[in-house]
Amino acid sequence: MRLRHAPLTSWLLFPLLTLAAGCGDNAEGPAPASAGPEDQTSGAGAVEPEDEGSAPTAVESEEQTSAMLPSLAMNEDGTAVVVWAQTDGSSYEIWSNQYTPAGGWGAAAPIDGSRGVSTSGPQVAIDRDGNAVAVWDRSEAAAVWDKSVGTPSDIWASRYTPGTGWTAAERIENDDVGFAVAPNLAMDGAGNALVAWSVSGNTGSITDAIAVNRFEPETGWHTAEVVADSTAESLGSVRVAANAGGEAVLVYVSSVGTARSTLSSRRYAPATGWEEATVVATVDYGGGSVAAFSEPGVALANDGTALAVWQTVVHPLTEVMFASAPTSGGWTVPEQSSGSAAAPRLFLDTTGEGLVFWVPSSFADAVGAVTSRHYDPSAGWGAAEAIQGKGSDSPSTPYVAGSGAGLFAAAWSRSSDGESTVWLDRYESGTGWRTATSIATTSLVDPSPRVAVDAAGNTLLVWLTGDAAHSNLVAKTFPVE
Repeated sequence: MRLRHAPLTSWLLFPLLTLAAGCGDNAEGPAPASAGPEDQTSGAGAVEPEDEGSAPTAVESEEQTSAMLPSLAMNEDGTAVVVWAQTDGSSYEIWSNQYTPAGGWGAAAPIDGSRGVSTSGPQVAIDRDGNAVAVWDRSEAAAVWDKSVGTPSDIWASRYTPGTGWTAAERIENDDVGFAVAPNLAMDGAGNALVAWSVSGNTGSITDAIAVNRFEPETGWHTAEVVADSTAESLGSVRVAANAGGEAVLVYVSSVGTARSTLSSRRYAPATGWEEATVVATVDYGGGSVAAFSEPGVALANDGTALAVWQTVVHPLTEVMFASAPTSGGWTVPEQSSGSAAAPRLFLDTTGEGLVFWVPSSFADAVGAVTSRHYDPSAGWGAAEAIQGKGSDSPSTPYVAGSGAGLFAAAWSRSSDGESTVWLDRYESGTGWRTATSIATTSLVDPSPRVAVDAAGNTLLVWLTGDAAHSNLVAKTFPVE
């Protein structure tokens, strides 16, 4: 592996603000979670109020290929960029479209004409001037997860500038052997970006690793660096966050077969570089049930306090775990959600106020419950709150976003009998959640809704519509009231 190992003291980072979906920051003593929500409905799960948003707009309208795996980012003035994978069923291109409050959506087009046969999906982030960075993984081999196949997957990136468009895609990691997958991205308002991904070795001769790279508008991409590696454990599921002071934190999952899972973290400070890795939590299954930490999320407050959430197996259910770490000192003893929980998503705004949002595990008898937990930088975590009660259908992974004014939005879907409904709810600090709103119904099992919020609280929602044979990407706006 030819990735450069990151030293503990000499990786010059830039001021960053967390912008990627599922990240946030800040905490002291979390309050215990409350019990799960009571049964409210069957089926869709909540009262369906009048939809106050705009009419749906086509983001792309390709007829021969299908959209999938969207990623959405919006800056404070409401300018947004969405990227996604466009597939013909056998290979993929990465596409994009741009939105402005004054002009609406532009014309969808490929970022790069190169095609791959496998991708975990792109990510995008945007700065205050409307410049954006997109990153994605791409493999030329169909069996990307088979380490016996010699063709690697790589991490690619492109930058968007208003009036100019996207640059030619470039590879931002230099490992010619391993499988580099699942990049996670953050960007500050000035356009500096940080991306982290996992690398899986080929035929056991290369260690598993967590690697990072950074982008600066003046100089472009730097050299990829390894911040964690192992010959004895599998490494993956990395998430990264940063704050306005240039500090950063990443978390990643490591596992030893089905015996043990560990969530570890590394901090970065501009004056001292990367600190040694610390353990957030570990669980030893003793050869019993599958050891599985997954779906981590991380956030970093401007005062240096870090938050982490993740999913863990409590056989036969899964539950959500919470931990925090002050600027100096280790992580708190993790607390566990009450009742079944899965797929947590964490967002922290620029003031340090945050939300975590999750759904029940698939084995729960309370199928359909959707729950959130609010974080106040002065009071810590509040009690868990039901957003949508139990039902006979299954909710998808939720997505949550917010502004710097205590305004948040969450989007998810629920599927039953071959159809899915896209749902949206909005949260205001001091007032709480509104009633969840049904936005659209589609024949897709997973319409992949994504949400973003500008500084005024205007909300943008994108999702996939269609059926198993063909899907397109559509959008809807919800003005602040």
